[in-house]
Amino acid sequence: MNVRLLLFLAMSAGIVVTCHAQQNTRWEAMGNGLYSPLPYIYAVTAVGSDVFVGGIITRAGNLAVNNIARWNWQDRNWYALGAGANSNVFAIAPLVSGTDTLLVVGGSFDRVGTIPCEGVATWNQKTQQWDCLASSLVGGSAKRIASFYQDGDQLYVCGAFDSIGGIPASCLARYDVRTRQWQTLGQFEQRDDPNFGPPLVQQVVRIGTSLYAIGAFTHVDSIRSVCIARYDLTTGKWGSIPNSNFIVDGFNGVLPNAVVAVGDSLIIGGNFGTFGDLQARALLVYDTRTQQWSEFAGGVWRDTSTSSVKYYAVFALAYGDGHLYVGGSFEQAGGIPASNIAHYDFSTKQWEPLESGTNGRVLSLALTPDRLYVGGGFLTAGNTRVNYIAAWMRDTTVSTIDEPNVELPWRITPGSLHYRTHVAGPVQLALYDLRGRLVTMLKRAWQEAGDYVIELPSLIPGVYLLHLRDAERSFCRPVIIEP
Repeated sequence: MNVRLLLFLAMSAGIVVTCHAQQNTRWEAMGNGLYSPLPYIYAVTAVGSDVFVGGIITRAGNLAVNNIARWNWQDRNWYALGAGANSNVFAIAPLVSGTDTLLVVGGSFDRVGTIPCEGVATWNQKTQQWDCLASSLVGGSAKRIASFYQDGDQLYVCGAFDSIGGIPASCLARYDVRTRQWQTLGQFEQRDDPNFGPPLVQQVVRIGTSLYAIGAFTHVDSIRSVCIARYDLTTGKWGSIPNSNFIVDGFNGVLPNAVVAVGDSLIIGGNFGTFGDLQARALLVYDTRTQQWSEFAGGVWRDTSTSSVKYYAVFALAYGDGHLYVGGSFEQAGGIPASNIAHYDFSTKQWEPLESGTNGRVLSLALTPDRLYVGGGFLTAGNTRVNYIAAWMRDTTVSTIDEPNVELPWRITPGSLHYRTHVAGPVQLALYDLRGRLVTMLKRAWQEAGDYVIELPSLIPGVYLLHLRDAERSFCRPVIIEP
C-alpha cells in the first residue's frame, strides 16, 4: 500500500489530519464554553480529538460538571468525567502507564467520582472510571497539586504538601508508573516571610541530566535556593542557581509562575518587573550552559499608571516548533499591543498578537500542531464570545505526504518502532485512530538526540496515525500495523 493510498484512507474516514491541514488563524469557541460563579480555568490538555479542561467549573456548555470536563471536536459537545472532582482541579496530563494511556488529574480535591482520593487521581477514558493514584495528601489548608511532568516511567508531582501516598515528601514527589511507588525528592522550605504561606513547587522541567524546579520556596535540603533550584539526576543532589534574584515576599515578591525549556535555556514567566539589574518585565531567560540570566525580547507589561489593572504577570507558557506562546495579565509584548496573550516567533525574532487577545487573564495554555488552547478568567477572545476557554487556530505549513525528499523519522518492524530524534529534549510519540482518537501514548520522556527503538503494544492490524513531536518539530503520518 503506497503513501497516497494511506492519505486517501485517512481522508475518506472523515478525519482531519491536523498535522498537515492549512488553517486560517482565528479564535474559535468551544460550544458555549464553561461557567461557575467564580470561574477560572487552571488546566487544559489536548489528547487527539479530545480536550480536557480543569479548574473551578460547574457547567460545560449546558451540562452540569464538577471542576473538570471534556470537549470533543468530532461531535463538538461537552462531556462530564463521571461525577468529576469535589474541589478545584489545577493540573491535567496524559499518563503513559504500560499499554494504558490514562489521564492524571491533580488539585485540592479529596474525592473523585464516588471514591475518596486526595490530590492525585486517574481517569480512564475507555472504561469511564476514576481511580486514585495517591492514598493521601497531607499538608495545611493550602495543600494542592499544581502540575505534572512525565519523563519516561517517572511522573513528577509538584504542589504544596508535606506527604503524599503515605511517604514524607515536601512539595515535590516522584511516582514510578511501573512499580507504582512514591519517592521523596528533597525537603522544600519557605523561611523568608512567615506571612507568605507554605512552600510551593509550581513546575519542574528537565534539561540534560538536570531537573529544574520553580515555585515559592527559599531552601531545599537546607540549601538556600530562592524560587529556583537544580536537581542532579545523576547524583541525586539539589543545588542553587547562581545569580538568582527571586524574592519571596508577600507584598513585593519576585516570583516565577511558569517555565519551559528551549534548547539549553529556561524561559521563565512570573510576577516581576525587575530582576536584579534586569528590566525583565515578567519574562526571563536562564542559559544553563553559561549560567547567565537575561531578559526575553523586551518582556510583557502594562502601563499601570493608565490601566485599571494595577499589575502584570505571566502565568502560562507553551513552546513548540520554534514558537513561544505567553499568557497572563498584560497589554504589551515587546513593542506591540497584546491583550493577555502573545506569540514570539524565534525564526523572525518578532512578537505577534493573537488578534485582540482576551478580555481577562490567561492562566493555562496547551499547544497542538493545529491549535493553541487558552484557558483563564476571560469571556471573549478576539471578537468571539468563548466563556473562559478558547482555541486559537494556528497557521500550519502544508507538507505533502508523498514528497520524495521528506525523510520519515521512523520505521516500523514487526512488533517494534524505530525512531530518530535530531536534537535533545522532550519527546512525545502517540498513535491515533483514523477519527483522531488516541489509541496509545507510546513515549513521553526527555531524550538525547539519537536512534531509539520501543516495543509496540498489541494492536488490531490496520491504518493508524503516528505522531512524533520533539523539541525541533512535529511529524504526523498514516502508518500500517500489519498482523
